[in-house]
Amino acid sequence: MLEAFLAVVASVFSLCAWGSAPVEDAPSPPPLKDSVTLSSAYFERAYTNKQLTGFGLEVVRLGVRAETLLPSRWAVFLWKGFCAGIVERALATALRETGHGLRLRALYSDGAYVLMRDREVKTMPTEKDENFFKFFFIKLVNAGEALCSPLLEGFVAEELSITSSGDSNKAKDWLKKGVIFRTGGINNNIYLAELLSNQIFAHEDVPFFEGYSYITEQTSGARYAARAKKVQDELFGADSVYETLGVPATLANIKRAGWTSVALSGTTYYVAYSTWNALMGKEQSVRPFAFRGIRIPDTFSYLTTKGVSFRTISEYNVRDHLDLTFGAEYIIYGLSATEFNVGVKQTLDEAGHDISYACSFTFGLGLDVEASVRIPVSQRIALGADVGVYSRKSLLGERHSTNLRKEYGVNFSVSLSWMY
Repeated sequence: MLEAFLAVVASVFSLCAWGSAPVEDAPSPPPLKDSVTLSSAYFERAYTNKQLTGFGLEVVRLGVRAETLLPSRWAVFLWKGFCAGIVERALATALRETGHGLRLRALYSDGAYVLMRDREVKTMPTEKDENFFKFFFIKLVNAGEALCSPLLEGFVAEELSITSSGDSNKAKDWLKKGVIFRTGGINNNIYLAELLSNQIFAHEDVPFFEGYSYITEQTSGARYAARAKKVQDELFGADSVYETLGVPATLANIKRAGWTSVALSGTTYYVAYSTWNALMGKEQSVRPFAFRGIRIPDTFSYLTTKGVSFRTISEYNVRDHLDLTFGAEYIIYGLSATEFNVGVKQTLDEAGHDISYACSFTFGLGLDVEASVRIPVSQRIALGADVGVYSRKSLLGERHSTNLRKEYGVNFSVSLSWMY
């Protein structure tokens, strides 16, 4: 955490030195309403990384909004400690362990997994437990050990077959699956940081819980790489696995890329600037990380079968309520690979009853498509739909495809949201 603290301090001094003057003529975003959502993707067999991480966003915003209802400064202080020390940890753990499980399900047809906690960690379970929400709420009151374990006949059979046959190609394919499974948890945490950066950009301030969650999740890969050899968790053995696969990436590279991505993200500087304002007792009501309608880019470091990647995202505000999104993901340590992302998101004006939609395309190694729509049916209620089509060949597809056994994996969900 010392390096995270130093990164934030450096951000503050950088802002002071270069002058993070906000763009006065940048169009003001429309007022946003927070929401609590019930999605069809919340049923166990329909879980997706995107929908569960979206639930995480709502948990963070709910914690932020609850703060405004507290009666005293001491109550606010204690609530912030509870959110940072317990809620964020439980959320990060649940997303990380389920991230492992969802990659197992995508890789194997009998993709059951078990989420284990506390004393259950020390014994292999005999029944599957895939319930993300039960796991999350138990972690709120019990902060013990936790992990995800495979319950897969295919997984074990494949390992035994490879061991007995000595087929090097099959062994490498199995090792690639292992990389996808083992890094799925950390990648989910970083994905939450990516969505938080989008959410922070859409607002005009950074509440403590939101900023803290962004920094914590953004540094997940670097922190786990730093402790891998000591605690022998997700990234333990990553050096030898990547070497066997012919991928020039190491734990040191993962750690370096993680901290570098923090320094290369506009949201980091905005969180530091907002924190500085709060400490100085100032109010912040403008967005300081856009220039002439272009969002200062954010960078996130993901782990892939090809090595360590940087995913850089930005957007351009065409006019009020209409933005073009763009970015790229490229391997920074490992085998050469690059893919690009373009998209659009818009909230229609009053004539369109504030209907919002978003669509994006990712291409380079494969073709991925993501689209969503939200339609308010009253002042408080909105209906939504979300679809994702992911290629198993793409970097994005490795993390989000619901079926890596086929050329494309598709997820679709509908939702009902209560806005507040």
